[in-house]
Amino acid sequence: MVHPGLRVGDLVELIEHQEVLLPDFQRGYVWRRPQVLKFLDSLYRGYPIGQVLLWIPPQSLSDPEAAQQGRPLGTSPGQQQGAAIFASAERAERVSPGRAPQARAAPPQFVLDGQQRLTTLYRLLRGDDGAKVRFHVGDEIFVIETAVSAKDPLWAPVGDILGSPRGLSKALSRLQKELKLAPDDPYFERYQANLQRLALVRERVLPVDVVRLADPEQVAELFVRINSGTPLRRAELALAQLAWRWPGALVVRLGDALEEFVEAGFDFSAPFLMRCFVSVATGQAGFSNLDSLWKLNEITLARNWEKAHNGLRSTVAFIQEVARLPTGDDLPSLNVLVPMTALFAKGIRLDASQTQQLLYWFLVAGSFGRYGANVEARLAEDLHAIFSEAPLAGLLKSLEQATSAPPVVPPTDLEGRGVGSGVFLLMASLLRLKGVHDWWPAASGGRPPSPARGERDLVVHPIFSRKQLQEAGVDPELSEEMANLLLLPHRPPSKLAQANPEDLVAKMSPALLKEQWAPESKMLWTAPRAAEFLQIRRELIAQAFTVALESLHAGRPPFAPSP
Repeated sequence: MVHPGLRVGDLVELIEHQEVLLPDFQRGYVWRRPQVLKFLDSLYRGYPIGQVLLWIPPQSLSDPEAAQQGRPLGTSPGQQQGAAIFASAERAERVSPGRAPQARAAPPQFVLDGQQRLTTLYRLLRGDDGAKVRFHVGDEIFVIETAVSAKDPLWAPVGDILGSPRGLSKALSRLQKELKLAPDDPYFERYQANLQRLALVRERVLPVDVVRLADPEQVAELFVRINSGTPLRRAELALAQLAWRWPGALVVRLGDALEEFVEAGFDFSAPFLMRCFVSVATGQAGFSNLDSLWKLNEITLARNWEKAHNGLRSTVAFIQEVARLPTGDDLPSLNVLVPMTALFAKGIRLDASQTQQLLYWFLVAGSFGRYGANVEARLAEDLHAIFSEAPLAGLLKSLEQATSAPPVVPPTDLEGRGVGSGVFLLMASLLRLKGVHDWWPAASGGRPPSPARGERDLVVHPIFSRKQLQEAGVDPELSEEMANLLLLPHRPPSKLAQANPEDLVAKMSPALLKEQWAPESKMLWTAPRAAEFLQIRRELIAQAFTVALESLHAGRPPFAPSP
């Protein structure tokens, strides 16, 4: 449909009144500061900035039941549940005194293309935090506001100038007053011309195209086609299809689930939940061919979502209660949770031995890069095993085809590995399962407390600091390696935080050193011998890993004595 276009100022007002909204399948705002500044510079110089595509739904779709299909610009999918986006009654009441209210306001318009540009304009004109931009009246450049630029009259606030006519006059008055410029001064005339040109950005007409499709699925298909050449992931396009085939799924079900898991310490995303849902509903983890999923009715979709949701709940509980990891912070990849979610979604009950074997699978798959490459193929292989007659045995067989059974961990594999690496997951889990004592009472002459298992406050403490290593002529980067790290229940008191390792270890019992797989020879706990210390500790950690994995593979707890 041909559209005459809309002024920037008018578009911002429509956004503010929630008359231009995002369909809930749109991803969140992703532009970074350089993109914001470049876009604003293009507006200022009159460069083309692309077309905005809006969808105006037919009146039959503009009712309160469809309110969950959209959200205000600047929010993420599921962020604003129950947003008043079809609030025609509220808008009808906003009339001047003496005027009768309208019977019904026009339906809202949904952004199919141009979300990043429109959200940027809205944030700029409203001076949102993170979008406060300054314009140099002489050099004609834009920067993000700083404390220095805010004090300089040559740096005018863009939000004030574009937000209201008074902003321009205030900026000009400040220039005259603080720089002592007369109205006929050549510099002032130049600054005034540049500011007036900036103010005209609000009057610029943006090209707008409007579609009036009656079928929401056609709208979702149009969105997919528009974005097929952009870096949208396939999961996001699958979310677009789901939003229309199952109204409210993103806002209510996925939104509530995201909040639930964040509270539990697991910061998942909507695309990740979508992968879990697809895996449970179809037995496949990819998003390229979901025809079978879209043939399901809403009741079946809801039933499969409940299975996936409960499966992921059980997976999180397994990680916290069995692997003793209180949050998802140490997981190098979330993909390892997808097969486990599908497994628990089947309602499978594990006995004690099977629980240890699943823990073995989780630690090996997560620690040794099961999904580091060929993710879709590996997930397809594991899901095929889960939907077979012997799910756990199939999972273990697939894993053992890529690794030894169980894998022997060589000390060289630990070199340069620190927090965030796959093998740190193994260290974090096994130390929690083993139980660790607090070192600081012993270092202060007191008695150590009982082992702390599964505590959320288990902290990482380096043995040798960067400064200590550097002063000893040892590579300071080794301070980040896991062989240099202790995992303890509490942070050290300030007086012990920077203690020399030889002073710290002098009061430690051999049992405490052995508990952390640390060298028992206290002569090694000096910075000049740090390289030798780390090599020995790598060997001790690798040996402990290998023994623990052998026990788990056999279905026994990792530190239980062999029968």
